Amino acid sequence: MNAFFKCLTLLICFALLFVLMFYKQGVPVSELQAQYMQPGSDFLTVEGVNVHYRVTGRDSAPVVVLLHGVASSLHTWNGWHQELSSDFKVISLDLPGFGLTGPFPQGTVYSFEKYIQVIDGLMQYLNVEKAHIAGNSFGGGLAWRYSLARPAKVDKLILLDAAGLADQVAHKLSDINIGFFLSTLPLIKRISWFVTPKFLVKASVRNVYADQSLVTNELVSRYYDLLTREGNRRAFSSILSLTRGSHANSDLIRQVAVPTFIMWGLKDRLHPLAEGEIF
Repeated sequence: MNAFFKCLTLLICFALLFVLMFYKQGVPVSELQAQYMQPGSDFLTVEGVNVHYRVTGRDSAPVVVLLHGVASSLHTWNGWHQELSSDFKVISLDLPGFGLTGPFPQGTVYSFEKYIQVIDGLMQYLNVEKAHIAGNSFGGGLAWRYSLARPAKVDKLILLDAAGLADQVAHKLSDINIGFFLSTLPLIKRISWFVTPKFLVKASVRNVYADQSLVTNELVSRYYDLLTREGNRRAFSSILSLTRGSHANSDLIRQVAVPTFIMWGLKDRLHPLAEGEIF
């Protein structure tokens, strides 16, 4: 029995030490704006949240709206902005719960319908009646759902390793990513709202990049800094719950009626190529 209590005491001490070592207070967005706002980016209040968005390209050109994946931000589209801006008006945004945008107001239930309303509000503000909608992973799942809810507003749909297939097909983010897994456990997720080891963030980022040379210290720091923006870690748990509980079957996806272009990574572990074939 004494040995049991000694082990229990050691575990408690280790847990407390871990918390003290990696405790990270939420960072006010005002401290992150100077570093992470992009050329052409601004803020707009939609559905009670101050959305960070970016616009580049020609005003009179066809519009492309870009929706990023879970735990990411509009920065993931920097290359797309650069490549497409000569021929298109390119719009990206930090979806609520991520990046500089931060969480929905307290008490808001995270849903795809709520995200669709945010996209509507941004497009209305920017006087965009119709656009090409491109999305990656979580953003891909949102993109095809947007095309179902607002087909008249979608010119073409672009899916990049999109989320949203049925449970028996889709890989759960938490199955292969320890950071995501911890954020889904009832007790641990509450601790993760305040305790965020940077090495876990790095491991999570490396897990979704096939080319490890792209995982630079700068990239990891960006993911870490934006994750620890005030309110984002708490929102992250809600969004993971949304993704785990909202998988669709192929019959629903089959209802997408707009022209669709599908791009997929051969080495994607989160959404394997077999999912792309089903799409």
